[in-house]
Amino acid sequence: MVRLLDRWRAGGRWWRLEPGRDYFLLEVEGGLVLEVYREGEGWVLSRILD
Repeated sequence: MVRLLDRWRAGGRWWRLEPGRDYFLLEVEGGLVLEVYREGEGWVLSRILD
């Protein structure tokens, strides 16, 4: 089971024409909290919070 704790959009560096990213803070089974974002068709693990 995965629970969505938060969601936000962070803008990229406009001077490098980087697109913004949608970030998600998720709690997975066992209480582990992950910060992930979408990149193309996949997901990237940004950090693990303890």
